[in-house]
Amino acid sequence: MTNRTWDPLVRSKEADTEIVSAAQKREIKNILKSYVGMYDSFSELIQNAMDAVDKRATVLDEKDYEKKIWIEIDLTENSFSITDNGIAFKEKELESFLAPNISFKEGEETRGNKGVGATYIGYGFNHLQFATKGNSHNFSGELTEGRNWVEDFKGVITRPVVTESECTIDAFNEISRGSSFKIKFDGTNIRPKDLSWYAAKTPQ
Repeated sequence: MTNRTWDPLVRSKEADTEIVSAAQKREIKNILKSYVGMYDSFSELIQNAMDAVDKRATVLDEKDYEKKIWIEIDLTENSFSITDNGIAFKEKELESFLAPNISFKEGEETRGNKGVGATYIGYGFNHLQFATKGNSHNFSGELTEGRNWVEDFKGVITRPVVTESECTIDAFNEISRGSSFKIKFDGTNIRPKDLSWYAAKTPQ
């Protein structure tokens, strides 16, 4: 009699598509539960932008490079966007960065490297627009209905996919290298529901 052996981590990826999808949804929902602060979405995107400009300054030999980050809060659209002129994504990084437990941060000086922040940004909200260019790869697209899919246990909402779309963020269109993210705060189970809740009417 031959003893059977197998690697559970490999076999789990080969399981039935519906089983894998349900497991991923549970994992993502647990990640979203770990974010309870009203400023989490802002802090995640801001620290990622800071890491991106720091990495470009460290990795690339550009004497005239100046780190820049643009932030826009639109109370009318109820959206938050951030653009950086940092290192930008490689193609393979872009295709996988929203998945749980994927992180491209290295070293002790980066701000957070648990690999779940991007998943929170992608699936904690119903509209994420993102773009990147200048690192041998240019792309602009969006992921929609992420939070609605996570909260749907009736199987009504199809699992969202990234679709290519035009970037509407002016700051991104004016730089030659970097990345941009924009979240719209709409739908149920979204925190904050209304950016005017902060009572901030000026940049200061």
